[in-house]
Amino acid sequence: MRDLLITMPRPAAELPARFPHPLAGHRPHAVAAEAASVLMRELEDGISARASAAAAEQEGKMFGVLVVRDHNGRIGFLAGFSGMLAGRWRVPGFVPPLFDLTARDGFWPRGQARLAELEAALTQLQTESAPLSHKLVELRERHADELAQLRAHHRERKRERARRRQALARDDPRHRELAHQSSGDRRERRQLRSSHAAAEARLVAELDALGEQITELRTQRSAESNRLLGLIHDLYRPADASGGAVDLRAAYAPGSPPGGAGDCAAPKLLGYGNRHGLEPIALAEFWWGPPPSTGGRHH
Repeated sequence: MRDLLITMPRPAAELPARFPHPLAGHRPHAVAAEAASVLMRELEDGISARASAAAAEQEGKMFGVLVVRDHNGRIGFLAGFSGMLAGRWRVPGFVPPLFDLTARDGFWPRGQARLAELEAALTQLQTESAPLSHKLVELRERHADELAQLRAHHRERKRERARRRQALARDDPRHRELAHQSSGDRRERRQLRSSHAAAEARLVAELDALGEQITELRTQRSAESNRLLGLIHDLYRPADASGGAVDLRAAYAPGSPPGGAGDCAAPKLLGYGNRHGLEPIALAEFWWGPPPSTGGRHH
């Protein structure tokens, strides 16, 4: 703990009478801003282990400082970062994550491997499904063209029969032959539609079978993802101000903790400080590095 406490012998700013709410207002307390400036200068100099890890980060990162008072009344601050830094959860000079990495490694790699298997199987089925869907669209278009051509042919035959009927006497037996031709045309259209429906049904059945498998894999993937997320949430038991453990799921009940809950710099700093009996005085967070693609953060 001593290695993580960065001492501030003479803070220039007056200490607050009580811990300022981290979300109240837009500016951190002056003493927290002072501590943030110290960390920023260190990151800028690029000499320390903290600065080296920050420099290795390919994207920008949210950092935080928590000004604290220890058992001996000394004032200092802790430094932390959100999520991982340069691909690592633990970086010398920064507070550790709120969970036990060893416990996490007991299930996370296997869970990720299972998710990768499900994703690969899902991708394979989607790859098989895509050309079948395209084939069905083409088949229906071709069937529509064939039926349209047959109907056009039958309309011409109908007009020809009408002309022939006009030339026949009412009792001419050839009327029966023309009626038979008309019935034959209707039968031909029914047979074509039936043939089309059978051909399309075979493709639809294949697509439905693939669709059911895809749905099942998506269900399995969602269940596995939720299971892993639940196991992760169970690992987070940060200490509160009295030193007791906080259940992350209970803290968000009746809802569920959002993704990344507990990984931000502020909860990591407060949890570490509480666990080691440090009195929190003020907190500040700042963005360091290139802005994210979504915007809203600035160096």
